[in-house]
Amino acid sequence: MKARRQKPKKVEHRERPSTAHGRGSSVAHLQEQLDRRTRELKEALEQQAATSEILRAISSSPTDLLSTFNAIVVSATRLCEAS
Repeated sequence: MKARRQKPKKVEHRERPSTAHGRGSSVAHLQEQLDRRTRELKEALEQQAATSEILRAISSSPTDLLSTFNAIVVSATRLCEAS
């Protein structure tokens, strides 16, 4: 008795989201997402740079707490955009 070959399943494609206002609002939505993700990426890179500076201060003089504290304060003020 021969085994039956199964038919390949059809792959369903996602439908494009419909917009009430047409293509313009879709482009605007994509631009908003891009802007938001660009800001998030910029913030993440700034945080990594601050962490790197603090670790560099710690590794250069592990017993000097003042230089480590100063690096933390400088990084925190820059990240928080404080003066």
